Amino acid sequence: IDAQMVLKCYVAEVSNKPAALTAAQQKIADVNADGVTDLYDAQFILRYYVSNTLAGRKLTWEQILAAGK
Repeated sequence: IDAQMVLKCYVAEVSNKPAALTAAQQKIADVNADGVTDLYDAQFILRYYVSNTLAGRKLTWEQILAAGK
């Protein structure tokens, strides 16, 4: 659900529509802290979910973000 919300926010931004998230939510959704809420943030959220929930590997956010660089 988190990744889906980030994608909705991204689509709204590129479509010049009102943001789907509040400013505070966008700041939290910017998981890689690059100043934008975009596809990369959704990808990091999905990687975290797949690694920690489906694959059973316990990875931290720092490990997820480092692997994406």
